[in-house]
Amino acid sequence: MVSDAAPQVLADHVTAIVADADAASSALCRVLGVEPPRPIRVGRMDIRTFRLGELEIHVNAPTGPGPVRRHLEAHGPSLHHLALRVDDLDAFVAQLAERGLDVVGEPVETAPGIREVFLDPEHTAGLWVQLVERRGDAHDERPELDADALESLTGATTRPSRDMGDPR
Repeated sequence: MVSDAAPQVLADHVTAIVADADAASSALCRVLGVEPPRPIRVGRMDIRTFRLGELEIHVNAPTGPGPVRRHLEAHGPSLHHLALRVDDLDAFVAQLAERGLDVVGEPVETAPGIREVFLDPEHTAGLWVQLVERRGDAHDERPELDADALESLTGATTRPSRDMGDPR
């Protein structure tokens, strides 16, 4: 049963994994009628981020071995996960635990003011759901991403048989 005092949950972003971030970005620019976003290369990913109101669309392409490349090889270009924004990540994770939902790994700060963690896909019918907490200015601007923290976040999803898109 869900409490009447359930915290507010908003859509934060959706992430697609593609072979070529520039090509996908160019296509989305034509669809949305916008200028190309600033290219970001962090860790083993090229990232392009589009804003649609409060929602971001992330287009990620692998630049080396790792979970993003393995997802692309296994599934081809595809949507990868849905991210939900919560005000208090720790409190929300605790509430989910009371409902029998676990996270994969520990929340990590991927950029100043941004903490993220994935829900265990065994509890979400195989759907990758990420929880995001944005504090301070992290709502408006795309802060500098922390490559090590991103590696930790994606690495938490690569334990045996749970490789960013294979929840079995």
